[in-house]
Amino acid sequence: MNTTTKKHPLHVIQHGAVRAAIWEMGGAGQITFAISLWKLTEASNGWSRADNFTASEIPSAAAAMLGAHLWVQDQQRKLHRREPGVS
Repeated sequence: MNTTTKKHPLHVIQHGAVRAAIWEMGGAGQITFAISLWKLTEASNGWSRADNFTASEIPSAAAAMLGAHLWVQDQQRKLHRREPGVS
């Protein structure tokens, strides 16, 4: 049986309709993070995602990205504390 597992973001920051999802990226023995940014917009058939922002949405996009940045920094700090030999 072929089962596919859908990856979920590690964390999501939301500011208004704007969301920043933080994803774990692995490679070369290191953990890095990637951020995807989108907004939810109401369409005639429900909600949809969009990755473009109007000038009035820039503050919400910036706040979501700043929140994601701070979360990633905190995670990296925690990872470095766990590594042996790192002071």
